[in-house]
Amino acid sequence: MTSGSESAHAATGADRRSAAVTLACMAATIAAANFWTGREFRTPVAASVAPSPVTSFVTLDRAADPPPPPFVGEGPALLLLGNSHTYTLPSPTPGEPMVVRDRGILPDELGKKLGGNAPVGGVYLLSYPNFLPYEMLTRSVQLQAQNYRPRIVVLGLTWRNVAREVRLRDEVFSCFRDPSFAAEFRQALAKIDPADAAPILQAITGDVRRLAREQEAERMKSHADRIDEQLFDEARRHVALIGYGVDLRTRIYKLLVGSVQRSWEERKSIAYSYELIPADLEFNQHCLRALLQSYLNAGSQVVIYYAPERDDLPPMMDPAQQADFIRSFDDWCQARGVSVVDARRVVPNEHWGYDLHTPDRSHFTETGHRLLAEFLIDRAEPLRRAAADRAATERAGAGR
Repeated sequence: MTSGSESAHAATGADRRSAAVTLACMAATIAAANFWTGREFRTPVAASVAPSPVTSFVTLDRAADPPPPPFVGEGPALLLLGNSHTYTLPSPTPGEPMVVRDRGILPDELGKKLGGNAPVGGVYLLSYPNFLPYEMLTRSVQLQAQNYRPRIVVLGLTWRNVAREVRLRDEVFSCFRDPSFAAEFRQALAKIDPADAAPILQAITGDVRRLAREQEAERMKSHADRIDEQLFDEARRHVALIGYGVDLRTRIYKLLVGSVQRSWEERKSIAYSYELIPADLEFNQHCLRALLQSYLNAGSQVVIYYAPERDDLPPMMDPAQQADFIRSFDDWCQARGVSVVDARRVVPNEHWGYDLHTPDRSHFTETGHRLLAEFLIDRAEPLRRAAADRAATERAGAGR
């Protein structure tokens, strides 16, 4: 007969073996997930600062701190501002992620047709995913302070990024870490219509306070907090699950949101995926008008285009609200000599693709990028003249 102590000892041993098996399974799962994450996300990306020898444009660094070095010369021939539709290609088949390229995309197509000798006098790209008007204005003020004064500015607008959201992402907010930037920003707004400048000045004040709070929190960190940050940074360099955590969470988010989106479209029970936020739209329109005024005041020619949309899927936002915005914004632009191009139907549906398992609504194939570039050059007078000048220069050079 087994004594009580022997039974307890046996139970403890069984519990330890069970715990060991559980820990081993967890470790194996984490190791497998870490291996997959590293293999899946550790892929080369396009150069972020220097011009690639195989492209005809320069991508400006998304990190605004430190600011880019001063531009030497008269300024870029062309600056392209837009969200990820300017540089990202969809997957041609379901199940694969989108890819970032530096060839066969819009700035490359424009660079080949319009650009001078990159980087001096060439085509420059400043782009972020979901690039917001306030972010465009903030980075443009920083660039103009560094003598980036392009002869032509091409601005691609996506309705969703105008209709909602206003907060600066950390990469753009880092402009304010330069002690002189807030004053430069306010000074730049002194030449802008006061009705547009006023709400932006309030936003600058809010961002200065945000920076002060962050700096105070940094000063208040304990020695243990700083050691913890150092350990985390070291782990991020060696553990893929940590280093690529943002990419992994983004992938999971896209899978979940894509599934919900497809379910909504199939049921037809939900009108639109996103609702307009009136206060955000109003502020973003102030920022767009201030952005265009700043470039016009600097002597740049400005081209606005409404980014391509596919028409074989239900709209994500109310098209009637978009039409109201376009009518108002077109009138404002035309009164000031800004070229406006409606490119929403330029890319046929067969030249779109997928973002994982979801039909992509924002990105199109290389053919789509070429069609968009050709359409912009054909319809926008500043680009048409630049292309003609480039062709004449090449003919003159060939005749020598």
